[in-house]
Amino acid sequence: MDSVVNWFVFCRYSCVQNNPQGYKDDVTKRIVGCVVLTRYNNNTYRIDDIAFDKTPLDTFEMMDGSKVSFVDYYKYGSF
Repeated sequence: MDSVVNWFVFCRYSCVQNNPQGYKDDVTKRIVGCVVLTRYNNNTYRIDDIAFDKTPLDTFEMMDGSKVSFVDYYKYGSF
């Protein structure tokens, strides 16, 4: 079974070999539109976009208006 992380690694290796500037385009073409199954809740999600400008330490707003980092969200659950 492939994982999204494996695809990122594959694209990184492939681009280093063939087209170092095309990494983001290659990953986007391969992953956007795919449906993934998550381990933490066994739900499937369709990947609509990749936010290359975000890091795990960035925050997002919860439905109640509070902000949480991606790291904390996955570390502590869905609050």
